[in-house]
Amino acid sequence: MFRKSLWHSTLKRGWVVLTLVVILLVSMGVLVASAGESKTVKTRGSNTVHPNAMISSNLRFSPGPVTVASGGTIIWQHADDTEEPHTATIVEQSDLGDTFLEVFGCLEPGGVCEQALTAHFTFGPVLDAFGPGNPAAPEFNEVGDSILFFHGESVAVTITAPPGTNLYYLCAIHPWMQGIIQVK
Repeated sequence: MFRKSLWHSTLKRGWVVLTLVVILLVSMGVLVASAGESKTVKTRGSNTVHPNAMISSNLRFSPGPVTVASGGTIIWQHADDTEEPHTATIVEQSDLGDTFLEVFGCLEPGGVCEQALTAHFTFGPVLDAFGPGNPAAPEFNEVGDSILFFHGESVAVTITAPPGTNLYYLCAIHPWMQGIIQVK
């Protein structure tokens, strides 16, 4: 009886230890995997123009809010029904408008959208604080960082902002296209 009880006790401890080891290994794998995670943000929607009557656009980023680990990658993919280019431009939260005048105010001379577009079409597709960036491995972590991508293109950026940071972004060409990157 004593031997059988001892055997069961040893077996139970073995399973507990094995379970704990498996949990630890899986946890470490999840942590390692999340540091190198990749998320995709796609452009969606279309534009409709009826001269002298109406302009309608449901262009948007999908998803609008995205959560990614610091050191992770976001792939921006042009997947909407237009051939128009887009930007993903990090701005201050106050630069995101929610009224018609606020949204289009960023396009005024000196506005954040006008600055980004002037820089893109002067320097190229990747900007760091509205100047030339590193197109090989662009980092996306502060106001002024911006990428320009065209129909059929995808652009990957590395999010290097510290965990807990919220990065607000918009398309400088279509400023109603807005989103937030929550860095974990």
